[in-house]
Amino acid sequence: LQTFTATVDLGVEQLEDAVADAAAAVEALGGFAAEEEVDLAGSERATVVYRVPAAEFRPALDAIGDVGALRRQSIESEDVTAQYSDLEARVTTLRTSITRLQGFLSETTDVNQIASLESELTRREAELESIESQRRVLADQVSLSTITVTFDAARESERVADEDRPGFRGGLDAGQDAALALVAVVTATAGFVLPLL
Repeated sequence: LQTFTATVDLGVEQLEDAVADAAAAVEALGGFAAEEEVDLAGSERATVVYRVPAAEFRPALDAIGDVGALRRQSIESEDVTAQYSDLEARVTTLRTSITRLQGFLSETTDVNQIASLESELTRREAELESIESQRRVLADQVSLSTITVTFDAARESERVADEDRPGFRGGLDAGQDAALALVAVVTATAGFVLPLL
C-alpha cells in the first residue's frame, strides 16, 4: 500500500480560466477539489487541493501541468503497508477484548466489579474508535492521492510586462537614433546661422 502526494507551481495568464480548466481535467479523471483558496482581486494567486484516484495520479499531474507554465513540481510517495497492517491488528485485538469485557459484565453481580468493567469497556471502546478513525484516514490516503496546486497569474503578468520593455539592445538602438536626430538638428541650426554671421 502506498500514498502519493504532489505539489505543483503553475504560472498562468488568466487565473479564473486556469482554475476552471484544471478542475475540469481533474473531474474527468474521477477527482475533485477538496480545498480552494482564490484571490482574484489582489495577488492573482490561487491554491487548490485536488484528490484524485490513486490510479489516475500521474495522468492528473500531466493534465494539470498542461493548464499553464510548470515552474515547480514535487512528488512524494510512502509505503504504508506495515502501518495499515498494524492498525488492522489493533482493531481486531480491541474488538475481541471488548467482546470479552461485555461477557464478563453480563455475568457479574458485584457492584464494584461492574463499575470497574464498565470503566475499562468505555476506555477500550474509545481506543477502538480512535484506531478505526486512523485506519479510515490511511485508507482514504491510499485510495485518493493529493495534489496541491498553486496558480500564479501575477508573476506571469509581470513576465509579459518585462518582455514588452526594451532590453539593452533596444535601448542602444533608441539612444543611437536620438543621437543622430540631435546631430541633424545641430547641423541644420549651424547651416541657418552661418550665413547670418
